[in-house]
Amino acid sequence: MAFNQHADPRSNFGQDLIKVFGPAGSRKHISKFTAQEIEAHIKQVPEYVDNDDLGPRPSFYQIVNKILLILERSKALNGIDLNWCTTIQNRAMRRHPSHYLHVSKLYKNNSVQRGIKLRHLLQDILFPFNPDHVLMGLARYLNDNTANVNNAQHRTIACIIIGITEIPLEGQESELESVDVDLYATDNLNTLSASPFDEFRIRVKRNQVRKAEGRTDLIAGDIACENVFDIHARHGSRFIEKGGEVVGAKEFTGVGNMLNYYNTYGADIYDRAVGIVCSVFSKAPMSGTGNVWGVMEFLREQENNGTFADNMELDWAVQESLMHKYTDPRKSGMHLDIKGAFKDFLERASGDWADCPEPRQIAAGITKLCRISYPEINWPVFNYKGNSIEETLKNFKAPPKKHK
Repeated sequence: MAFNQHADPRSNFGQDLIKVFGPAGSRKHISKFTAQEIEAHIKQVPEYVDNDDLGPRPSFYQIVNKILLILERSKALNGIDLNWCTTIQNRAMRRHPSHYLHVSKLYKNNSVQRGIKLRHLLQDILFPFNPDHVLMGLARYLNDNTANVNNAQHRTIACIIIGITEIPLEGQESELESVDVDLYATDNLNTLSASPFDEFRIRVKRNQVRKAEGRTDLIAGDIACENVFDIHARHGSRFIEKGGEVVGAKEFTGVGNMLNYYNTYGADIYDRAVGIVCSVFSKAPMSGTGNVWGVMEFLREQENNGTFADNMELDWAVQESLMHKYTDPRKSGMHLDIKGAFKDFLERASGDWADCPEPRQIAAGITKLCRISYPEINWPVFNYKGNSIEETLKNFKAPPKKHK
């Protein structure tokens, strides 16, 4: 059958969306994927999809068909299983049946709204989809029994992909386009979106209370956030909102970066790096995350190519090496010192060094300090394009250390 952009997407991609997700028997549920695997799938699709090409007032069938076509061609969701369902009525949310409208009657005013944030759609709505948490959308009801959806376009798309056929809406009956603008502005101009810290705080609390209530529907991202929260608590550290008046000792403001590090390096290296940094700079605010990032990169390299058999001995050696140079626990500018030395090198360097990764620069500086304190250790060399990064840090210096 020929592709029809106006038709129910399941008539184009199969009742179980086999063209996008593959055979049902060959799929693995999204909850079984690691954070790194999920990120790899998400990166296979564009961050943003414009839909102005669908005309001034496309139906949501048109929009979903375009999204599924992109997903089919990218094969990003092939082999993934989701929380499929066909209705959200008579579930947790109490609504009158009159609030629901069939998805075939839903449209979008393209002159008012932006396109689709596709990666956001996958990561934040489709993958963790919970039918009990679908909120009502704002709509303008037209005389032809259709509706312009003026917020909730991403969750509406997710609902249609999941298999839901009726969406809850509230709004105004009007033939005036200005109502579309007013409704969209109400939900998008003056609302307070969650900051990275607020998202972290919510996720930690959600996981804590669900466990306390004996619930089993824990979310992988929430579990990771509580793990990070617990790691920092063990080291006398915590996260605070960026932009506050005072950042205290061992208080971190870069929770978004730190969660990325946790997912990249794993819980063990994260825990050890936070412990080292909180011990060396025990009285300093942690407004930046570069120190921890560099220590994590350093520890991972040691695990892959180092000579230490005992992680506790390695961590102690690193901590002692950093304390040899940074004797004042109130000052935590190590990463800035290393980056400054590398910048000095770039001003006179020949060759292509501009794209040398920041964590490798910091880790190379840490290695330099470790060689001063423990010259007998065969420390791994951090290279960039075959050249030692450590050799570029001429201006990053520490006093010599007497050895017995």
